[in-house]
Amino acid sequence: MYFIYFCRMRSLSLIFFMHLLLMVSCRKKEQTQVQQGPAAKRPVSSQGWIVTKEAIGEKLMLPGTIAAWEQTEVHPEISGLISQVLFSDGQKVERGQLLARLNDADPQARLAKLKVQKEIAQQTEKRQKELLSSRAVGQAEYDQALLQLRSIEADMEILKAEIDKHQIKAPFTGTLGIRQISPGAFVTPSSVLVSLGDLSKTRIRFSVPERYIPMIRNGQLVTFRISSSDELFHAKIVSRESSLDPNTRSLVFLGEVQERSAKLVHGLFAEVIIQLDKSSSGFMVPSQAIIPQARDKKLVVLKDGQAQFRSVQLGVRDSARVEILSGVEEGDTILTTGLMGIKPGSTVQVQNILNSR
Repeated sequence: MYFIYFCRMRSLSLIFFMHLLLMVSCRKKEQTQVQQGPAAKRPVSSQGWIVTKEAIGEKLMLPGTIAAWEQTEVHPEISGLISQVLFSDGQKVERGQLLARLNDADPQARLAKLKVQKEIAQQTEKRQKELLSSRAVGQAEYDQALLQLRSIEADMEILKAEIDKHQIKAPFTGTLGIRQISPGAFVTPSSVLVSLGDLSKTRIRFSVPERYIPMIRNGQLVTFRISSSDELFHAKIVSRESSLDPNTRSLVFLGEVQERSAKLVHGLFAEVIIQLDKSSSGFMVPSQAIIPQARDKKLVVLKDGQAQFRSVQLGVRDSARVEILSGVEEGDTILTTGLMGIKPGSTVQVQNILNSR
């Protein structure tokens, strides 16, 4: 009996000791957690830009193409063999200058035959006229002889026009390109003999989006540059197309280049710069501050040390900045760097203000 009592007391003591040990361990763990606390998050570093109103001069940057004042490919009017080539590569020629000849032996032979027939017809007409004056023949006989003469003369004119088509001439004054044919070659009206361009003056063609068309007028000066030179060239708008391109919704304008330069080659790409008359005030911010998304564009605004993401509407652009039409207010601080590591509500520390004075 005593033994059973001793065992029960010993078991109770063991249970009490283990319970006490568990309580002490939990209390130490709670004290340790209270002393350490949650890990503090470090603020994200970024650079800021204070939104301020400023004058905005809208500038268009458009692709253009340099064009010679006149430019064409020289083709023969008829098919035939080239008998003579009378020009060299890069030669300057005058309007109407003979460039090449086709073999015209056949029409020349027929013309010689008509000349003989004309001489006979002239003699017959002269004889009939003398007989008519002496009333030896009637008016009908004379008219028939005169008609025969006039018919031969008309055939000769037709043949001369045909022979003239065998002579290929320069349609205007200009500079030739590289010769594409040689004597003895058979050519057709689709064959290109050489290119011809009038480089005494140059033009530039460019397309303007429809929203800007009312701001462009004839006589307006524009500037442009080409990739092979840092020089700025100038052109005066002289004409435009009568209708818009239905695919691009833009209108083609033509400008006369004011400078003469060997750098301006027909077909060369140019970047056209148009300073519009429209001028207003608005918010311009660095382009790198814009976060493109699927449906809209966003900016990160700093409020009370925390990041706020705002949807914004964009306006005009220049080389480094973009206009904000809505979504920000004057005096807001927007973030421009470290945007990939910033989330809504993140604590941000601004290192410096980019547009501070």
